[in-house]
Amino acid sequence: MATLSFYEGVNPSAGISGDLPTQFIEEERLNRIKHSAWHFPIRAILSCLQTSAVELGDLEAIIYPWDSPMYSDGRLSRFYADLNRQYGSDSETLQWQQANISRFDPGSVKERLRRELLREAGIELPSNLRFAYVPHHVAHAFSAVAGIEQARALVLAIDGSGETLCTSVWLWEHPELRLIWSRPIPHSLGWFYAAITELVGFDAYDGEYKVMGLAGLGTPSQSVVKSMQMVLHPGDDGISYFLDRSYIHAGAHSFSTRFTDKLPSLLGVTPRARRARMEDAYIDVAAAAQAAVERILVNICKHFVSRYRPEIVCLTGGVAMNVKANGAVLTETGAPAIWVPPYPNDSGTPLGAMAAYCAATGRLMPDLRNVFLGPYYDDGVIEKQLITAGIPYSRPHDVLQETAKRLASGNVVAWFHGRSEAGQRALGARSILGDPRSPAVAARVNNVVKRRERWRPLCPVILEEQCTRYLVDARVSPHMMVAANATAEASAEIPAVIHADGSIRAQMLRPDDNPEFSQLVSCFKELTGIGALINTSMNRAGQPMVETALEALELFGSTAIDVMVLGPFLVEKNGNGHSLDLS
Repeated sequence: MATLSFYEGVNPSAGISGDLPTQFIEEERLNRIKHSAWHFPIRAILSCLQTSAVELGDLEAIIYPWDSPMYSDGRLSRFYADLNRQYGSDSETLQWQQANISRFDPGSVKERLRRELLREAGIELPSNLRFAYVPHHVAHAFSAVAGIEQARALVLAIDGSGETLCTSVWLWEHPELRLIWSRPIPHSLGWFYAAITELVGFDAYDGEYKVMGLAGLGTPSQSVVKSMQMVLHPGDDGISYFLDRSYIHAGAHSFSTRFTDKLPSLLGVTPRARRARMEDAYIDVAAAAQAAVERILVNICKHFVSRYRPEIVCLTGGVAMNVKANGAVLTETGAPAIWVPPYPNDSGTPLGAMAAYCAATGRLMPDLRNVFLGPYYDDGVIEKQLITAGIPYSRPHDVLQETAKRLASGNVVAWFHGRSEAGQRALGARSILGDPRSPAVAARVNNVVKRRERWRPLCPVILEEQCTRYLVDARVSPHMMVAANATAEASAEIPAVIHADGSIRAQMLRPDDNPEFSQLVSCFKELTGIGALINTSMNRAGQPMVETALEALELFGSTAIDVMVLGPFLVEKNGNGHSLDLS
């Protein structure tokens, strides 16, 4: 039988698993609203049910990635009361606490689902359908361990907060997961980084990756570094850490609800307006914040790696989207290997919740090594759409070779293939590709196609056998979730994908992960000697990755992409005598 799970919040999503192929999709891919914060994932739920041909009445259970009974039986109320007695509270904190208790109450969860099913699809929620609840950090942890082969792993879940925890460390000894250490609210690395994100002029839970990119350009003074340590500082035991609430929650909030007026005063900056110039002072603040987070994570991991000697370290939770911090964990803690799922943020918790449910009921977990979990789009349907739209296209005998030739000649190529990848990274299903030898191609992708900040790095896909040539530490990282330092060969041969700090966030491509994509990169290598490509998500800045072929064609027609590959079909704007204007 099948189980369904969904997450509602920032990056809502849904998945279905059981005696059928696992399906998963984020709501933003379907409603076309980036992050879709607090949109109920009704489109994602219906997509999973439709793709799997499962009726609600056929489900064994709905698995929710929060411990909802805690919100109704008084445990969370008592936790919040103790928290307020210990740290004090303000009106915004009290409102947040009350909203959580109301929102995650089991009755509220069921009512939202019932109402949305009825409004969107006219479907009644079966009254006897079972609901099961998985603690939030447990769901995060299982979203990671369901993708590994190792039997013994150290798992760190680091985010804004779960029910009560902000950071948790788990020991995975298949098939059991055991909590071995944690830090509760209010000591949140996610909240800290969100505060810095808004301080330097971006939006929390959206712009953190921009702060991470900025950090590589900064050289903070000792004064800024010491000031940052007053906000987030390590404990005397070498693993604990403390977030000073007076800089985040407790005090006047003239600029943002994410930080108090004490924070910019301490750091000697004025909060940056979104459209203001990016001054060096903000870049240095970003660098100091990044260093502070890396130090905390390295301390925690180093301690528990030494103590438990795991076969692999798994990182999950929203903070694990920070590829620079993940790279520090890999290289500075003695970790033998590292695994970060492509969806460590909250969007991945439905997959983790279903895996946890399987483990608790003695069944095999879904195999989350496969990341291509979205709907399937038939080649025949795509061809009909091309014909109906009157778009000239060809079906080359060897579409891989023809695509590689265009990439080698400097074309920017949009690559649409098969089921969409889960998560925020392009992994070869919805990708924009280019020649990594050419900084000019990279600049064109950033400035004209993606239309985003020029200082943000582009990332490569690199064939597994080429990783030791281009990466100082070439341990497996197939999801573009770990940054590594570039080698001298990389600087000489693929300069377009190296960040200003000398790092590369690579997708290390193994043949079995995505055979056709691997063959494409191999074709490019045969032509150029370079076993890598620029690989970035198929979207413009501020938009979700495309999901359907029609969305891909719309993006193709409205940007400076030269070539569109849709499965076996090739579309060119000015190639082979064709002229195409989709704008």
